[in-house]
Amino acid sequence: MTTLLPLSIWSSIGAAFSAMMEPIYWAISGILVGFHWLYSRFLDPNAGVTWVLSIISLTIVIRTLMIPLFVKQINSSRKMQLLGPRLKELQEKYGADRERLGQETMKMYKEEGVNPAASCLPILLQMPIFIGLFRVLLGAATNPPRGYFCTSDPKMPESLAKAKFLGAEIAGTFMPFDTFGATQWVALFLIIAMTSSLFVTQLQLMRKNMPPEALTGQMAQQQKMMLYLFPIMYL
Repeated sequence: MTTLLPLSIWSSIGAAFSAMMEPIYWAISGILVGFHWLYSRFLDPNAGVTWVLSIISLTIVIRTLMIPLFVKQINSSRKMQLLGPRLKELQEKYGADRERLGQETMKMYKEEGVNPAASCLPILLQMPIFIGLFRVLLGAATNPPRGYFCTSDPKMPESLAKAKFLGAEIAGTFMPFDTFGATQWVALFLIIAMTSSLFVTQLQLMRKNMPPEALTGQMAQQQKMMLYLFPIMYL
């Protein structure tokens, strides 16, 4: 009984997560199939380029809709970084009194209108959307498909699973591999391009229009850790 209880709990959590994700699957699959229908008006529906354009368009739409969350995350991170010198002063002044330090720190956050959790909240809100995007594309290419618009027409997943672009299978994976072929080369290029662009973007956001004092201290060190940590996580 004690071994079955955790399994039942995990099963309930999985069912709840799947139910929560269904509307996201529905929306993402609808956008993907909609763009595929649009490009199929003048391109071969089963061609790799048609699916690549559909996936790129889907990604652009998702990223555009998430711009407000992205901007909120950036603004919150920059405000926290600008408060770094003041936080350092408080630590030097009240370092021996942890309770007073916490009170003065929260007072400073309140006066400046800064919420330390605000920089993390947009990331947490984005995660279900990115998971939905990944699982819809994975399911459409490798089965079982997810999302109403992918499951309602069996020809859609079948077409995507067989599509190729630049000799690489769109449904193919980087690992495991027996031979390093076109799929691995294209995937490797995309992985390097993604992590490099993410690193450069984060670096520019961290340093642009920031006073020198905001680039030192504990808060700046945390930002630098995130600068290297996030590309590694995405890699």
